[in-house]
Amino acid sequence: MMTKFDLKHLLAVVEHGSFSKAAKALNVSQPYLSNRVKTIETSIRTELLNRKTHPLTLTAAGELYVHSVQKLEQDYKILLRAIEQLTESAAARLVVGIHPTLARPLQRILPQFVAQRPQTELQVTEELQFDLSEQILLNKMDLCFSVQPVVDRAIVSDLVLQGVPYLLIPKGHACYDPTLQTIMQLPFPIEQLAQERFVLLKESYVLRREINHYFDAIDLHPNVLMETNSMDTVLQFVSANLGLSIVPSYAIDPTTIQDVNIYTLPQATFSCDVYINYAKMKQSDALTTLITLTKQQLAT
Repeated sequence: MMTKFDLKHLLAVVEHGSFSKAAKALNVSQPYLSNRVKTIETSIRTELLNRKTHPLTLTAAGELYVHSVQKLEQDYKILLRAIEQLTESAAARLVVGIHPTLARPLQRILPQFVAQRPQTELQVTEELQFDLSEQILLNKMDLCFSVQPVVDRAIVSDLVLQGVPYLLIPKGHACYDPTLQTIMQLPFPIEQLAQERFVLLKESYVLRREINHYFDAIDLHPNVLMETNSMDTVLQFVSANLGLSIVPSYAIDPTTIQDVNIYTLPQATFSCDVYINYAKMKQSDALTTLITLTKQQLAT
């Protein structure tokens, strides 16, 4: 029987079009990934992947199998949520998950929520996109702030903020403009920055994968000096003129950054959006308050 990890691996192969690219994205070896897919195919006695196409695609049997497994998983999650709703404690408690790049916008929301709902026990946890999706689907969180929507028929995903990709160029770089005092559109082709040093988030982050796709599309091959889990580290390294970076607009406060030019890239370059996700079946006064506050604050 296919597990959720097997399904994740199979879909990664289809998304990336090859075993090698999928293995790199999943941080597993290519032989391991190939063997896992082959084991599934052997167990059901049919091929799920069409290995004659480039990029790789699902066979008709593969599409049917994946669709059926996903439906079974969704039905099981709905059942679990329904059972937990029946046994849920009446105590006022709200569990909120946030993506690591969203700490700054949450600083505008959570203090007001605590002030308005002092009787609510608030628990906040920081997770990457995949874990946020898993925990909201398994009813371990009441609401999560994410950089991609959680796609499930039992989950509401609302777009609450459309960010813009910022390119950061520090003082000391050849392209730095000491006269620039405002944020403006990049005045030269980004291809001019080929082979430049960049400081970027690790590839486990959605933003980094979006940046990689963007660079691939324009055939840009930067020198990645450092990969990090911390947006603060990115900003510190940029300020020290150790490299350029691309960050979402909502992750920084331009008024606190000195000696760095901030340029906008076209919004269509890649997504810098923010979503809130919560179960349709799970409603409470505390959850409604947080949703309302979020939409009010991020709309301004």
